[in-house]
Amino acid sequence: MTKLLGILRGVEIPEDRVFRPRMRRGVTSGGYEAREIEAGLTAIEPGARVLELGAGVGIVGAVLTKERAPQRWLSVEANPDLIPYIRKLNAHNGLSDVIDVQHGVVLTRPSPPERQTFYVRGSVIGSSLLQYGKPRHEVAVGVPVLRYDTLKKTFHHDVILMDIEGGELEFLRYAQFDDVETIILETHQAIYGHGGLQDISHALSCRGFACEGDPLCDGVHIWRRER
Repeated sequence: MTKLLGILRGVEIPEDRVFRPRMRRGVTSGGYEAREIEAGLTAIEPGARVLELGAGVGIVGAVLTKERAPQRWLSVEANPDLIPYIRKLNAHNGLSDVIDVQHGVVLTRPSPPERQTFYVRGSVIGSSLLQYGKPRHEVAVGVPVLRYDTLKKTFHHDVILMDIEGGELEFLRYAQFDDVETIILETHQAIYGHGGLQDISHALSCRGFACEGDPLCDGVHIWRRER
């Protein structure tokens, strides 16, 4: 029998070494990624096709798939250490037929490299494309690059759920959203500052999206395409 760390909104969370103390407390208290989950529950309609950029340990995707019944869900995670656990979590909860998992980082800029440096930190939820921590607390690894222009042709999606710890702005600078109707993203004022949040807001507004709430506040925001 699989040993469980806890159950979050009906999703059984198998015990694993990937969970550090802070994450454990979040899972056992029910507060793990609560804002992101609540935003997904609000914005994702049954039958949606969701592209998740930055899956973490996969709990958000599992919970939202179980509760919102998307048609398909693609999770892309850069941290190679988390891929086996995400797949184990989905298989344990019977979600593997809906959720696909790919290892890599999705880039939108012209002529991206084949591999991108990713900084793995002790706290897996703090790992990032940006080198903002102390060198002794992070390990630089090369991860495969998935070009967004190619990905959106092979995986049609109408929702993007994005939590990539500071990589959001570069992604939004170059992305063209053909059929995307809803974008859910977590902004990090500590990384971007007020000016960076303004740049994110500008990039989405120029592409025809409107924010539900104040986009210049730190947190998880829902952006919907204006009609």
